[in-house]
Amino acid sequence: MNAHLEAAITAIQKRCKAETQEFRGETTLLVKPELHIEAARALRDEFEFNMLLDETAVDYFPQENPRFHIVYHVYSMSQNLVLRVRVPLDGSHLRSQRSKRFTPMRTGRNVRFGHVWHPL
Repeated sequence: MNAHLEAAITAIQKRCKAETQEFRGETTLLVKPELHIEAARALRDEFEFNMLLDETAVDYFPQENPRFHIVYHVYSMSQNLVLRVRVPLDGSHLRSQRSKRFTPMRTGRNVRFGHVWHPL
């Protein structure tokens, strides 16, 4: 694993109590919903992951908890690295309040068509 990527993952694990998963040489950070904005800011400000490549959602129905995952792919242009960040959510997060977004990553990302919606 790249030293820059390893440093970023280690820092987010410590700061946000994130878990990691590895599959086919790709690392995924699992970050709690209440800490994912802090993780995004740290990745952007300290580790140069300055581009949000992709945002999507996964519904694991009929699994109940966590039923949903919001999945972000962030990219470091200076290091040419991609990192996947998953935020597990149960249905109550979607009903009680809209999930806070990764929009602090880039101000240009805050556009109307860039939202992930689920028909609840």
